[in-house]
Amino acid sequence: MDLKTGGVYSINNGNGEYGIAKVLLVKDDLVHIKLYNNTFSKRPKDIDKSILFKDENVEIAQMSILKHHFLNWDIEHIKDVPLFDCQL
Repeated sequence: MDLKTGGVYSINNGNGEYGIAKVLLVKDDLVHIKLYNNTFSKRPKDIDKSILFKDENVEIAQMSILKHHFLNWDIEHIKDVPLFDCQL
């Protein structure tokens, strides 16, 4: 899978729920992602980007992770959204 900067992906949380991750940067074998506390009982096929910015849906982490580890989270691409300077 080709990861995209600005890509929003659903991830398998491993507990029967799905979460959301946004790719901030892809460089070589590393991916810098932002995780959100949104959880879903079914894998979301679409998401309104405004839900990612509501106060109750704040990010829970930003991290760099090896690309192959991120791909092992059973990810699915939802959509691409632009990055803001403050996210870089």
